[in-house]
Amino acid sequence: FGNRAVGLSVGPPSFYFLRIAPTFQATYEGRFYSISYLTTVAGRFYLQVNFSKTFQSQWLVNISPEEPDPTNCLVSGVGIQKATAGSFATFSIYSRDVYSNNLTVGGYSFRVLINSANRIFRSVV
Repeated sequence: FGNRAVGLSVGPPSFYFLRIAPTFQATYEGRFYSISYLTTVAGRFYLQVNFSKTFQSQWLVNISPEEPDPTNCLVSGVGIQKATAGSFATFSIYSRDVYSNNLTVGGYSFRVLINSANRIFRSVV
């Protein structure tokens, strides 16, 4: 950042400040700095910019999770262990992204397969 002290941080909107370990990159573009940041934690956070400890700007940023990652999704419920013919069996899918963030918005498609020795029954949820 040249000879100016510029501090960047991201933390949750609360009375205490918790650093979520983002990675920052800064490039001086002549008259301004181009700042990029990367974090693997989804949620609502404050983005704070400090200039020489005399000026502070703060913005509330909503960091969204990635797309669902099947290896991190959780499945639970009685329906994954047993069912009765002629009755619905129920289970839940907790969709999570590659960083294990819970997805809080629906609309994703999951394919559910029920296999037997002779047939494959399937449904799209």
